Amino acid sequence: MKIRVGQMNTLEVVRRLHGAYILTDGEDRLLLPLQEGQQELSVGESVEVFVYTSRGERLATLKKPYGMVGQIVALKVVDIAAPGVFVDWGLEKDLLIPNNKLQSPLHIGDKAVVAIVLDREERVMGVTWLKSFLSTDTSRLQVGQRVKMMVYGVVDRGFQMVVEGSFSGMLFFDRTHQDLEVGEEISGFISRIRDDGRLDLSLTLPKQKSEALRSEQSIVAEAIAERGGFLALTDKSDPGDIRHELRMSKKAFKRAVGALYKARKITIEADGIRWI
Repeated sequence: MKIRVGQMNTLEVVRRLHGAYILTDGEDRLLLPLQEGQQELSVGESVEVFVYTSRGERLATLKKPYGMVGQIVALKVVDIAAPGVFVDWGLEKDLLIPNNKLQSPLHIGDKAVVAIVLDREERVMGVTWLKSFLSTDTSRLQVGQRVKMMVYGVVDRGFQMVVEGSFSGMLFFDRTHQDLEVGEEISGFISRIRDDGRLDLSLTLPKQKSEALRSEQSIVAEAIAERGGFLALTDKSDPGDIRHELRMSKKAFKRAVGALYKARKITIEADGIRWI
């Protein structure tokens, strides 16, 4: 079996050198440098190692990185240099995200959601342009399905999510009432599968429209009550202000206000809404 760079491989120890072991898959050979505190290995023993390249040479390590080639993971930025951004992926040698593979600037301490790939020279590297690594084949998914998801970006409408490590999704602000950070992992549900393969997500099981509207009305009503009966937001308010105050989109806010007004529970004034 061919040795796979960027993956875990089971190889056999064929020789001990000063400071390293030689491993083989039966055809190719590579070095496993001795690591501090590493247990002794015996010739003929099979070991599971991660294979990477350094200065054009394939090397092995007994350590397992936080992510392997083909996976999308959240990694912490630890250094910035001329070639790009370096992130900690659990090995002695940090993972490089080249400048031309960065979707947006990063700073030391940031969490970056990274697709781990091989370049043409079989070097493992990171990419933060995720679109081409996310599948649009949603044939095995269904509305209402519980999924794992990770925040990889924040836009005006909500949180961009990597779903089940493979799909692109959106968790709209009106579907969550908590602040999430890039790299944060949560579970939720698929509320809609779009024709282009993207997913709409929710933290709760999808509701009927009537239930969703009642939930939106409750959020607005509670916010008015908490502020003494008057909420300084209108349909002219900035979407960011509505998001900050209510954790919901402007569209959902307007829908809830309209329903409350029609039910004669509020009055709409020039600078806000008042509970009757």
